[in-house]
Amino acid sequence: MLQLAPPQLAPPQIAPPQSAPPVPLSQLPDFQIRAAQMPAAQPPSSPAPALQPPTAQMLLARQPAPMPPGPMTAAPAGPSEELPPGSVPGATAPSVLDGPGGIAQPIFAQTLSSGCGCGCGGGCGGSDGDGHKGTWYGFGDAKPCQDGGGGLGHERVMFALFDMDSSQPESDLRFQFNAVYHEKDPDRAEFFWAETGILGPKLPEPFVNWQSVDTSLELASGKSFSLTTEIPLVLVDPINNPNTAGLGDMSITTKTVLLNGTDWQITQYFRTYMPTGDAMKGLGDGHVSLEPGFLFQYRWSPETYYHGELKYWFPIGGDPAFGGQVLRYGFGISHLLYENDTFAAIPTLEFVGWTVFDGMQTSPQGIPQMIDTMGIFNIEPGIRFASDTGGDLGVIDWGVHASFAVTPNRWYNSALMLEIRFLFQ
Repeated sequence: MLQLAPPQLAPPQIAPPQSAPPVPLSQLPDFQIRAAQMPAAQPPSSPAPALQPPTAQMLLARQPAPMPPGPMTAAPAGPSEELPPGSVPGATAPSVLDGPGGIAQPIFAQTLSSGCGCGCGGGCGGSDGDGHKGTWYGFGDAKPCQDGGGGLGHERVMFALFDMDSSQPESDLRFQFNAVYHEKDPDRAEFFWAETGILGPKLPEPFVNWQSVDTSLELASGKSFSLTTEIPLVLVDPINNPNTAGLGDMSITTKTVLLNGTDWQITQYFRTYMPTGDAMKGLGDGHVSLEPGFLFQYRWSPETYYHGELKYWFPIGGDPAFGGQVLRYGFGISHLLYENDTFAAIPTLEFVGWTVFDGMQTSPQGIPQMIDTMGIFNIEPGIRFASDTGGDLGVIDWGVHASFAVTPNRWYNSALMLEIRFLFQ
């Protein structure tokens, strides 16, 4: 039998690809030129071949990924670490002073109402201080927080005055007891009483003694505005007329801060007196009165503040001939004497003057007399204490204040004031 060999099939003829004309290197992008100049990696066992100049086809076939311009730095060798989500490699760990995401937040200085600013290493009084054991301060010391932390006194020294109003609004509930001795010519310019025998008490008086218990509530909106309502209960002890007691003239006061700088503060002040007291009994002056003005405060040092005021009182609806206009001005100083975290002692000194421009007054003999620019001036020392209870009542301050006339013309000979305030936010 014949064995036939399988036919031999010739391999197909494949035409060589048509090569594109070479592209000059000068026409290629920079990153391809740099890639072409880098030697290709070779296995260590095979001999390194001779370098051949690259062709354009080789460069186009490789198509390396674009490289960013500039020098390249290699990553440091070492074990890899798993970073928290959202963190940036190489960033430091967030500090306790940082905000969300490890972004540093600014620490703002306190305003004028914060006294020493609580930035001396301690808290602003109360239980959040850092152990302020107690410090006595000399007058005019310009070094804030000598022992590294401000106590309660640095918060309260700017609010310490009694007769003069503070330029800084705050929220507090105040109870004030006043005892005034030898109030001379009580219907003078209808400032205290209404005209004797007309709207006021029937009989003329050489002087009267009187006491009052005033309740006032001040509500502050931030540090720029406050509204105060004051309700007095008055007890009058005349010489010729019968003793009386009852509701006096209520008042509403607004404060608007115009300038609140590092050292200076200027506040617009406006008070309205309403005739809620019985004028016939000597409990009020029988008419509406307005008192616009300005309050000033200057920080000499964190322990010492100077205060000033300028007010203009005038009646509305009273007797146009008998009622007068009164300019009130004052200068005061409050100084932190002693403090620790929960207690402070702050002495005060106030100088208050009045100028009665016009109006009339009734003499002890019942004769109306004209007033022609009468000046009155008083000296008023006091001391205030502040205490942080650490409980529901928070910070409480209280104090005693006296007033003495030093001019022949006077409203009264002397006066005594006791005051307690409950502070709240």
